[in-house]
Amino acid sequence: MRGRLVALPLALLVAALPVLLALASHRHVRDDNDVKGRLDLRKVSIYGRPRVWNIQTYDGWSSRSIWDRGYLLVHLDTLGGERFDYYALVSSDGRGMEGVLFLDRAKKSDYRVTKLAAWRSSRRGVKMRIPLHKTRIGEGRDFFRWQIRTLFTGRGCRRSCIDFAPVAPVKEPLGQVQSSPTPSPSPSN
Repeated sequence: MRGRLVALPLALLVAALPVLLALASHRHVRDDNDVKGRLDLRKVSIYGRPRVWNIQTYDGWSSRSIWDRGYLLVHLDTLGGERFDYYALVSSDGRGMEGVLFLDRAKKSDYRVTKLAAWRSSRRGVKMRIPLHKTRIGEGRDFFRWQIRTLFTGRGCRRSCIDFAPVAPVKEPLGQVQSSPTPSPSPSN
């Protein structure tokens, strides 16, 4: 009887573990108050599947105040190599936030992969959801690298104020993310 009392909660915990891990925060990165402008990065947190980036700044701002002046980017290295392969761009339309995922091609124009969910999380922050299954993942890779960049031009930033966090890209475990399948050619008869 006692074995059943222990086994049931243990089985429930094991069954819930993937859900708990998916909801758990994977990373917290802090950045110094080191750049002028409204988009000086303070903290970045990542959680969930698909992953959500919660980007916080030191100063408050509104969608209207950064419209055509401020941009937040998440650079992603999913294939390996020295350069980033994708970037998620979040900008304001004057009323709210919008996001787009781009493939950063070295020798061609960047390719728009998909629209992203992006929204204000507070008066100092924005969240965006990046579905990694929309990216190509290098064969045998069990991690990807990321780095945040903000650009702001406006009061206090006559030229663009640019902030990076962290200084060196972060390695993030992939978990069970699968890259989007490539369409197979149709059989010829």
